[in-house]
Amino acid sequence: MTGGAPALHVERRGQGRRTLVLLHGWALNSRVFDTLAATLERDFSLLALDLPGHGRSAEPDSLRQRGWTLPALAALALPQVPHGALLLGWSLGGQVALQLAHDAPGHVAGLVLVSTTPRFTQGDGWSQGVAPAVLAHFAKHLGSDYRATVQRILSLPGEFRLICVTVIPGGPGDANASDPTVEHHVRLRHWVEPLRLPAQRLSLHVIEGSDPAQAILDFARVNLVDLIVIGAPGPGEMKMAWWRSVASSVTANAACSVHVVRVPEERAG
Repeated sequence: MTGGAPALHVERRGQGRRTLVLLHGWALNSRVFDTLAATLERDFSLLALDLPGHGRSAEPDSLRQRGWTLPALAALALPQVPHGALLLGWSLGGQVALQLAHDAPGHVAGLVLVSTTPRFTQGDGWSQGVAPAVLAHFAKHLGSDYRATVQRILSLPGEFRLICVTVIPGGPGDANASDPTVEHHVRLRHWVEPLRLPAQRLSLHVIEGSDPAQAILDFARVNLVDLIVIGAPGPGEMKMAWWRSVASSVTANAACSVHVVRVPEERAG
């Protein structure tokens, strides 16, 4: 690794004769391949990488200073790719795989590309991507107006869906005979009404569990969630201080990107 950049985190599984390197998509990490790896490890030696700035791989200073480019990401990933390996890339991971094959054609034996295009954003000769200004706008406003930003994100591809989840105390063996889920369903419905989403792109869930963080992680894993947005209480809501441990646990263990947002408090005058 050149320039003193930290090595990428790698998960190793299987003992097959062929090496298959798994490259995840944007805002995810190597754990997104856990289910697939359980099948592939019978035939391959698997190397699942956390790309720079994702999962347990730090963001090198070089990326902060020079910008995130595919050649830069591929250069950071190349030292972790054995000679003659196959590459399986999903979305951004597929773009990194393409760049690796371009930059080191004798090093890579083959590519498997899943939901991959040559580039995600629009550019010269490529009009099918998202406009760079749109992505910059999303990043800028997510923390200050998360409801409006979620609505803009959902206005892009039709396959995006919104799942609103509340976790309440309870679980197997809970002796509480009352059903508090109705009230929480009403609250969720009230929150999503301004988004005006069609029914097929929206679902509301009230989950009972003694461990809110684990309940969220399990739900996200089963439903293949791509982005988790956690609402933070205001600074004055001291009774809600417990949410910090939930947010920390979800952020550390989720197989996708996690954003923690807070609605700005209204200022007097």
